[in-house]
Order: sequence, then C-alpha cells, then structure tokens
Amino acid sequence: MNKKAGTLFIVILLALTVFLAAAVAGESNDYTSPSKTLDHLIDKETFHIPTNSFVYTSQNDVLAEWHNEQNRLYTKQTKTPEIVKQAFLSTEDQQFFEHKGLDASAVLRAVLANAQAGSIEEGASTITQQLARNLFLHHGQTYERKIAEVLYAVELENTYSKTEILEMYINTIYFNRGIYGFETASRAYFSKSSSDLTLAETAFLAAVPANPTYYDPIDNKDHTLERQGWILQKLLDTEKITEEDYQTALDAPITVIEPTSRVSLSPDYEDLVKNEFRELVADKEGYSKQAETASDDDKQAVSEELDKRIEELMNSGLHIYTHYDSGLQAAQNEAAGSVLSNDTAEGASVTIDHLNHEIVAAIGGKNYQNGEFHRAFQAYRQPGSTIKPLLVYAPYIETFDVSSISMVETKDICIKEYCVSQDGLNQPVSLKRALAASYNTSALRLFEQTGISESFSYLEGFAFDNVTSADYTPASALGGFSRGVSPLELTNAYTTFSNNGSFTPARAISSVQDEEGRVLYEWEDKEEVVWSEETNQEMRILLEEVIISGTGTAAKIEAESFGGKTGTTNEEKDLWFAGYNERYTTAVWIGEDQPASLAAVENEKPALVWWKKVME
Repeated sequence: MNKKAGTLFIVILLALTVFLAAAVAGESNDYTSPSKTLDHLIDKETFHIPTNSFVYTSQNDVLAEWHNEQNRLYTKQTKTPEIVKQAFLSTEDQQFFEHKGLDASAVLRAVLANAQAGSIEEGASTITQQLARNLFLHHGQTYERKIAEVLYAVELENTYSKTEILEMYINTIYFNRGIYGFETASRAYFSKSSSDLTLAETAFLAAVPANPTYYDPIDNKDHTLERQGWILQKLLDTEKITEEDYQTALDAPITVIEPTSRVSLSPDYEDLVKNEFRELVADKEGYSKQAETASDDDKQAVSEELDKRIEELMNSGLHIYTHYDSGLQAAQNEAAGSVLSNDTAEGASVTIDHLNHEIVAAIGGKNYQNGEFHRAFQAYRQPGSTIKPLLVYAPYIETFDVSSISMVETKDICIKEYCVSQDGLNQPVSLKRALAASYNTSALRLFEQTGISESFSYLEGFAFDNVTSADYTPASALGGFSRGVSPLELTNAYTTFSNNGSFTPARAISSVQDEEGRVLYEWEDKEEVVWSEETNQEMRILLEEVIISGTGTAAKIEAESFGGKTGTTNEEKDLWFAGYNERYTTAVWIGEDQPASLAAVENEKPALVWWKKVME
C-alpha cells in the first residue's frame, strides 16, 4: 500500500477509535453498538476458551491429558501470580484499567509512525485488542483485520470485566510449540507452576508471546534473554520491582527444558475410557435414545452431533476419574507382552473388579497405541465354548431346577440339519463333567431341552450389542454367532458368577467433574437378577471343575475361589479363556485380525497362560 493510502487509513482508524471511545462513554446519541455490528458473536453464556481435560487413575494420579491443537491449562486470575499480570501490563498496556478497550494516545503514536512508513509498522493494540485477535482473528497486518479487532475489543469490554479480560488474555497468549497460556508455558519450559517461578523466569517467559518464533525459549534463547531484560526494565520503571530485584533477576541463570507431550500411562485403558465417555454422554444427553428410533441417515447425523459434543466437552477442562489399577494394568501388559511376543497373533483382555463393578485394566492389542483398533471393545469374535455357561448351562439349571451332578447324554445329536458328534462317546455324564470336558453334544442337547428362545432370554440383560434374533440357531450353543461378542462384553457377563446370579455393568469411569468439582456425569446402573443364587452356586461348582480337571487346568491358580471356561472356535481361529478369582474377573481373547488358524500354538494354551499371569 502506498504512503497516501496508509496515512488515510490510519486517520480513519483514529477517528473510529475516538468515536467508539466516545460512544462507550455515552457521548454519542447516534452510536450503534458493536454487539449489533457483530451480530452478538460473543455470547458470554456459551463462549469458552478451550482448555485441557484430565483423566485420573483410582489413586488420583494423572492417567492422560486430553487437548486439541491448543495445549492449554486454563488458570483463574486468583491463582495467577501478581508479578505475571504486571509483566504484561507494564509492557503491553499500562493504561489497561483506564481505557475502554482502545487507547487513543497509543493510536496517535501509531498514526505518526505508520504514516511515515506508509503501512502498519506499530500496533498500538491494547491487551483487549490483542485478546480479540487471539480469540477471533488472524495475526496478519491488514487494515480489515485491524478494524475488526477494534470492534471486537469494544464488544469484549462491554461483555466482560477488566479482571476477566486480563485472565483470558494470560490464558490465550501463545508460547510456540502448541503451548497456550502462561501456566501451560511455565510447566512446559520450567516443569513447575507459575506460582513457583522466580522473577527472572517469569520475565523470561513473558518475553515469548511478543513473537513466539523469534523469542522461542529453546531455539532462540539469546533473543528471549534480550527481551527479558527489557521487561525487567519496564517493571522497574513502573515501580513493580525494586532495583535490587531487577539486578538479581538480570543476573540469574535461566535453565529451560525441551517441552514434551504428556505420555499416557496406558493407551489401552485411556482409549477404553474415551469410548466409555462417549457412551456416558450419549446416555445422559439423549443421543442414544435418538439413535434407537432414527433411520440410517438420521443415525449418522446423530452420531456426528455427538462427535461435536464430545469434542466440545473434551476441550472444556473436565476431570474424569476412573478405576484404573496400575498394578493390574502392569500385570496385563507383562502377560500380553509375553504371550504375544513370538507370533503374528493379536490379543485383548479386560479385568473387572466384580465386587465393585469396576473395569480396572485392559489390553487393546499387541503394543497398543492411542487411536488404534481396540480389540477389547471393538473386536467382535465367535466366543466358542465360553458362551456355554451363559447361554446353555445356567438357563438349563434355572429352568429345570437341577444340580451339577444331574446327568446328560453325550451321544451324537442332530437338530434339524445341524449335527454334532463327540468322538464316539455314548454314555451319560454329570453336568459338571460335561462342561469341564466341554462336550458339544451335551451342550446342544441341554440347549434344545431348554429351548432356543428361552435360553437366549438370559443373554438379554448382558447387552451383547451384536447378538440378534439371527443368532437363534442351534450353532449358537457352541458359540457359532453371526458376529460374536467383544472381550469387554464377555468379561462383564462373567461377573454374574461372582455376584449371586445378578448383573451390574462394570464401568471404567467413576465420575466426570468440571473445574469446580461439580459432578457432571456418572453412571446410575441398576442391578438385574439373571438367575437365582441356587443356580449360580451350581454354576460355580461347574466352572471350578473346568480348572481343576477339565480343559482349563493350565489356568489353575492358588486362590480361595476360582472358576472359568475355555473357548476355541472352528479351525482354532479364536482362543478364549474367561474366569474369576475371589476379587477379579478376566477374559482373554487371542486371534488374528483376519481370522486364521492358530493350531500351531493352541497346544501351548496361550489364553490360559495369559489369564493365569494376570490373576495370580
């Protein structure tokens, strides 16, 4: 832009500044507020600055930190040290508490400098204008942006108090490397809170936002130190520090650290929590009910709206408390690493504290990383014989009021065109022996006697997402489902055996709270009786025998009580073990993502070995 045009624009900007200032002071009867000009773009009730959310373990240690491209630890002004505020007030806007968002004297100085240069060379922006730029505008030096900045600044002053504006400013200034806000920068570059910084460190960090790249604390430390000295001089000139403070700070060595992203304590568990958080919000805010009755197209729209809501919440400074158990997760990690180390098979596992209905540990896959396919809750596989206790034996015992020593035939059986044989066996055995040895002919016979529909009615309370009426076939008695179940679903269902036949869904999340400690979301699950206590006691006898003398002997542990069931699908494509001790229930699945035979490793009982390592 030529010199004449630049001068004209600056004159217009000055006139606009004076006019707006007069209007704010009530000196213009014809004034139209920026609120109307901007069509109420700033809504104090709904507007918020993105801030990091935190996920905590059962011991209240930070498990994970969630944020978008803006890494920000929002800090209230009451917790921001006074010297931090003064470092910016003294250097950026000494008239901050006097003006109404615009500083006419500063603009006049800029007019003279910019008119001489023929372009915008000196900013004259107040802290309020800088905040407007940080929140709503780009940082380019254009006349259009400058006018919008002025309008937004006045609207900010009309909407917020000076204290609120300063608070937002200190939390939105940029410190390079994706770091926003002074507190975030303090922790990133000095690994401590801003309240613990020295004067020298405070002034050093305050230098960065003026030009985050040029004053980068790591790459351009000399530049940062130079501006630090200028900031200290300003603090001295405005009598915010003494001469002694100034000299001490100027001479103090500065040691900064290379900022690093917080590493999740457990990507497996964190992503399980993230998935559950989505389910919790969907449940509490009605998205789940909307999806139930929606068409396919509408379901997609509901899902997209839920995604937006989750993104909004995750950037609102939530504190998500979970039941994560570091000891059990370590045991899961070690077991998975050992079992899955020498072949191409994948695996997943979940451990639940069945006394308290808490998910305490999980494995999403071999060397799982955030955002990958999480096999604990996303992989639906044929459950094999692990389904027999839930779908066949418990319903049969409940329906006919029999015991573990009641007898069942083992001879070959056909239901319509579905036939099963048991290696020439042709004699009755007890229910306890039939399940321990996993006789398929016995299971199919019991399933037929109970009735397919009646048997499946016992699965309804477990919320197996992909079990439908299409699965109401004889093959299901042996785990032949159309889509299958997830390791998380199976683990949850097996907790019933340790709760007297009643089922309560286990959760990873204890509560979701805001920054003030108010509970925003928590589960309100109700216990549901699936079968009687008498039936459950008989089932525990059966499941204990599986480990004592049946297909699960490789999982035998030293415990007051234990029980479980193996599961193997056709051609050994899926290897399962699900079981419990006196406190925890764990299920393990091993298989290829693209189903393939694991016959080469099946004899090593990898699922049982994994389970035993965790449960011991």
